Amino acid sequence: MPPDAPKPAAAGRMTTLIDTGEVLATHIAGAGETLIVAMAPGAETLAWGGAFLAGLPSAAITISNPGYNWYPHAAMQAVLAAMRPILARHPRVIAYGYSMGAYGVLKYGAAMGAAVGIALSPQYSIEPALVGRFDPRRAREFYRPGLHDGMAIRAADVPKRAILFRDPNDACDAAHAALIAAQAPVDIVGCPGIAHQSIDFLIECGLLRRFINDLAADPALPAARLRAAIRAARCDSGEYLQALAARQRQRGHRAESLATLRRALTVRTLRSATRLAIIEGLFAHGLSPERLEEAAMLLGGGTRKPGELADLWIKLADTHERAGHPAASVAATRKAIDHAPAALWLRDRLVHRLIDAGQPAEARAQIAALAAEAEALPEDWLRNSLASACARLERDAS
Repeated sequence: MPPDAPKPAAAGRMTTLIDTGEVLATHIAGAGETLIVAMAPGAETLAWGGAFLAGLPSAAITISNPGYNWYPHAAMQAVLAAMRPILARHPRVIAYGYSMGAYGVLKYGAAMGAAVGIALSPQYSIEPALVGRFDPRRAREFYRPGLHDGMAIRAADVPKRAILFRDPNDACDAAHAALIAAQAPVDIVGCPGIAHQSIDFLIECGLLRRFINDLAADPALPAARLRAAIRAARCDSGEYLQALAARQRQRGHRAESLATLRRALTVRTLRSATRLAIIEGLFAHGLSPERLEEAAMLLGGGTRKPGELADLWIKLADTHERAGHPAASVAATRKAIDHAPAALWLRDRLVHRLIDAGQPAEARAQIAALAAEAEALPEDWLRNSLASACARLERDAS
């Protein structure tokens, strides 16, 4: 090695390779000839995929975007230049990415010298003239003319072998995939029923790491083998099962849908967001009393935004109320308020449920606490509701 060449870092050590202000690249040292390149799906500013990549024996580079700017050309040229000494030490490069990161894998895979690019739910472009018809949100929210004109994927951009995973029933992802396939040779592998969440699905099934390792060992691994593995493992994914249950319910197969949701609850690797989606499915069926506490425990493990958690807890409270469990309805309403304490309508709902549960003293205390806030509101809804609650308390007392 020439004396001025950068020395390989100790295995497992994570170091910043380059930060352009738009794109951040981090190197994770490792043994062997293979280098894994992971490209982030959004605004992650840390080394995306670092925890996942730590379980692989290979060296890796993670590339992420501090902003949703789809890996602009100028920034990526600087990143590619910084990567070259590391790329030169690894004769085999396997790249993977999800969503915006999958676009990056296809757009810059050839420049990285990637033998295989694994593109999970990629975009072809975000230019309105090209994709605005079927993907108006990205075109509207993220497109910047000076940055994104001419950004579409071309045949010369893609790795030696490109494998594109998408849900054929997701209209937006399917349209992007069709445009990519019209421009460049790609193997398309279907993940039916998982919408845009292809990476969650493959991780839950234990397939992403397996596919990376298998393709590193054999870049020519037939796509049919990947499809067969997905078919065999898909029922290990809560993401897949809750989506399947939703389709079954939409088609009127309610018993099958409920059975699928109950099966989904047994999956050991459920993500928090998937647990909550399963609960929403149970609500859609009308949760039976014997399932309520199980749903409550699952809710407690969720990590959605506070407002979304409040909405789920109030749905659970409504279900308790319909089932004739007023005390449980009060408890669930309190949980909803914990996640959205400024929501006056939730606190008003609690007043009425306290009356239903035979707790007039606390109901009066809640009315007193809300009265000043009700007077400050320009609308009459809260004043009217509190007046109704007071009338109920007077009737009950007489």
